Amino acid sequence: MSPWSKMVNIFLSPEEVFMDLKEKSDWVVPLVTILVISLLTTFILLPSVIIPKQVEQITNNPNLSLEQKNKSLEIIHGPVNYFITIIGSVLGMFIGVLILSGGLMLIRVIFKGEKVPFKNVFSGAVYTSLIPALGSIITTILSYYQNSLISSFNLSLFVPELNNKFIKMFIERITLFGVWEVILIGLMLSIFYKYSKKKAFSIAFGVYFILILFFIFLSQLLPPGA
Repeated sequence: MSPWSKMVNIFLSPEEVFMDLKEKSDWVVPLVTILVISLLTTFILLPSVIIPKQVEQITNNPNLSLEQKNKSLEIIHGPVNYFITIIGSVLGMFIGVLILSGGLMLIRVIFKGEKVPFKNVFSGAVYTSLIPALGSIITTILSYYQNSLISSFNLSLFVPELNNKFIKMFIERITLFGVWEVILIGLMLSIFYKYSKKKAFSIAFGVYFILILFFIFLSQLLPPGA
């Protein structure tokens, strides 16, 4: 199966893709694809949505003097900010795939799965990352036309207004494309490490929910607006 076929089938027949990747690593084409998507989406949103949002935050910050605001605005509109933001998004995506790959290797050690070379696991992580890449394309289009940064499609869109702050924060972090990616990771674990599907999905969703709780806790430790 060619890389292009696998990039289509990861959405249509992911089990077939993972069985192929277990036997033969293949990550160059999909990795370049998701990095290009990251670069383009950031490039599109930077002047139309991201920078205006940064300007608004600085302008409305009561803790900054007029001189500090002017200096910050000058930096934001400068070429360095463009370069750092765009390159940062690409590097962030690449580092994210590496972290995911390392996490998947750690899962095998903890839960005693079949040994699979890192390059094959990395390939699987790259292909599953096509799911959030698709999500970023959709949210970029919506953000561009609404002139407002839309982060993701989360469960808060489907439930009524909640008074409980913790539950609200938890639901807001459960996203459509995040759940989709976790489902694929569960399939990957069952095929790569020969776990039962029940065990694989329990591990995948268990880690997903633990990470959500961790980031909620972390957000409470940071000062407002950080």
